[in-house]
Amino acid sequence: MYALDSDERFVMVNEAFCQMTGYDREQLLGEPASVVHSEAISETAAEMSESAAGDSDSAVLELELRTADGDTIPVESRFGPYRYGETRFARTGVVRDITQRRWFEQTLTALHESSRELLQLETQSAVCESVLRTATDVLGIEGAGIYVWDDDESNLVPAAHTEYVAGIFDDLPEFGPGDTSITWRAFADRRTIALDDVRETNLAYSDDTPLRSGIWIPLGDHGVLAVVSEEVGGFGSDEKQLADLLAATAEAALDRVERERERRQHERRLQEQNERLDAFASMLAHELRNPLEIAQIYLDMGIENAVGGGDDGSALREVERALTASRR
Repeated sequence: MYALDSDERFVMVNEAFCQMTGYDREQLLGEPASVVHSEAISETAAEMSESAAGDSDSAVLELELRTADGDTIPVESRFGPYRYGETRFARTGVVRDITQRRWFEQTLTALHESSRELLQLETQSAVCESVLRTATDVLGIEGAGIYVWDDDESNLVPAAHTEYVAGIFDDLPEFGPGDTSITWRAFADRRTIALDDVRETNLAYSDDTPLRSGIWIPLGDHGVLAVVSEEVGGFGSDEKQLADLLAATAEAALDRVERERERRQHERRLQEQNERLDAFASMLAHELRNPLEIAQIYLDMGIENAVGGGDDGSALREVERALTASRR
């Protein structure tokens, strides 16, 4: 909390404000507000404060707060005027660090952009690798892995994992029906499992697991996305929400890959059926054509013999035999 006089100088700062800026109270009192932010911010805030002088609502301004060591902190200042003398107004307000909120907003935007690329991929392996890149590069999560369901093995098998996970485990296990592991439970129950400390549960894959916290999110019928940490309480609500969004996009991408695979299989089956039908039609046409051609030849011979007076009826009998064969 802070208060300024009409000359934009500090007349009051509380301990929290001092800790945020890194200044002692004595260093701030009497100093202009431009010590901790730009002159332009002071002018904007003064105008907003005067505009709010007759209103009950306070003004809100986001700004970069300068600290004593030269760093900046994104903050939200909620302030309003108070009368300073009979005709002059000063300003008082509270400042809140919005570093986490700003990070969340920026990360959400980046996640949305990466999701568009993810939904264009054509194979399961490409989707899994892209999801892990997004987890590390966009969400800043080092420990992530994806398990996928293998119909042939009737198990969840590791499909992709980050280098961090590879450094923790020499070999990643497979999970299947009857397992009590967290990964299998998340998949079998189709529910997200978030744990601040794995060792406080009876779901850990092994008692000596190095993992302490994690989020296990089912990807529909496809598998599980796991984000893990060796620290207790390694993931907050923001990380969980972002991981949920990433998993939802991953599931949609895997659904699309599966639909495209089924479509290609259907088209391939249709093509094979059409090729078999074409071959059968060609064979049938060939079988029908030969008796008819033979009948035509014998018919021509019969006509010639009849005209020449040498017809013994044999040519016409051959015509009859050929036509009978064509009707079989």
